[in-house]
Amino acid sequence: MDLTTRKLQLVKQLMGVASSEQIRQIEDFFQREIALENDPWTKIPESVQKIIDQSLDEVKAGKLVSSDEVMAQIKSKYKIA
Repeated sequence: MDLTTRKLQLVKQLMGVASSEQIRQIEDFFQREIALENDPWTKIPESVQKIIDQSLDEVKAGKLVSSDEVMAQIKSKYKIA
């Protein structure tokens, strides 16, 4: 069955819905799905999401090192002027 036929079947089913509550639930479903589809976070692999979440937790806990500090440590460690 092609995509157009499937869409038409969904429209026919939707036209048969008589309850405003069911229509609201269908609307909510589509809004959630569209929001997820447009959310860049959902396109990031789960393993990367976990690393980002962990990093954000570390920032909130004050475990943050500035780029200037990192560069100073590297210059000191490798004796770079």
